Amino acid sequence: MPKGIIITHKIFFDSTIASASVLENNIDDRLISTAPFSFDGALSQLFTSFLVKGAIVLQQSTFPKDIVKTLLDEKITGFHAVPSLWIMLLQKYSPFAKHAYPHLRYISIIGEVFPVKYLDKLKHILPKTKFYIMYGTTEAFRSTWLPPEDFARKAPSVGKPFPGVEILIVDEQNNLCEPGGIGEIVHRGAFISPGYWNDQRKSRETFKEGSLFTGDLGELDSDGYLYFVGRKDGMIKTNGYRVSPEEIEKCLYQIEEIKEAAVIGVPCEEIGNYIKAIVACKNETALTRRDIIQHCKKSLPPYMIPRAVEFRRSLPKTATSKINRSSLYKKKHWG
Repeated sequence: MPKGIIITHKIFFDSTIASASVLENNIDDRLISTAPFSFDGALSQLFTSFLVKGAIVLQQSTFPKDIVKTLLDEKITGFHAVPSLWIMLLQKYSPFAKHAYPHLRYISIIGEVFPVKYLDKLKHILPKTKFYIMYGTTEAFRSTWLPPEDFARKAPSVGKPFPGVEILIVDEQNNLCEPGGIGEIVHRGAFISPGYWNDQRKSRETFKEGSLFTGDLGELDSDGYLYFVGRKDGMIKTNGYRVSPEEIEKCLYQIEEIKEAAVIGVPCEEIGNYIKAIVACKNETALTRRDIIQHCKKSLPPYMIPRAVEFRRSLPKTATSKINRSSLYKKKHWG
């Protein structure tokens, strides 16, 4: 069931000031809005535009040709989007790569793991545009950001904490993880919600001693930069192991012919769940199930190799253009 998250005026105000400062927003900015304002990233853009007295252009159609037309016609200076939307703009028949965008001062990326091969393609198309990779949750509007000057040496890191924020990585016993250790991301300090609306039990589980336990998995490197791994509650239990779908998806995206990929667990009496890959390929590809499994065997341990592979023309999306993972679990889609 959807959760209601309490956001105070102070959180809106402080996060807007922080975002505008980091992104260097100003009165000359013209931002494109591609997501509904029920998405916190879109709402943040709206408030930022109000703050600096800039312009925001509401994009009703998310077809690549329509987005490109708006970027050019409206001389857009700032573009905030989730990785799935960027990937759509980078596909073969999209006109995005055919144009230059001299007015596009920056882009910001937030919301999901962004495959490195697409990140590299995007940087090639936008060589003079500043890239900001960010991490945050609705429960804590702003957690980390990667400055453009750190992009070349640290991408795909989601950066270091915003001022007033501390980021920790803890294991299942809430002990601090060493650098490089994967655990739950804990946010302390600014921007934290007071809790969930009319749900004290869930609030006690998530908000503890002034900290937000995000339910996300990540790791910190030795320099304190955060790397987002995936959702803790999306872990697949198979053969006694806890497997991150995003780790397998990262491997799948290394296959050039794959356009979109998602990994789910399918209930199985023998091993708890077996791993299934659902992929959308680029047009006219001859990629087979065997090709995919053989590729995974080169990079992943045996318990992470998909047993099943399903091919689709495209993967379902949410209103904010993220892959709709919950719909992939419907039994009619299993096989």
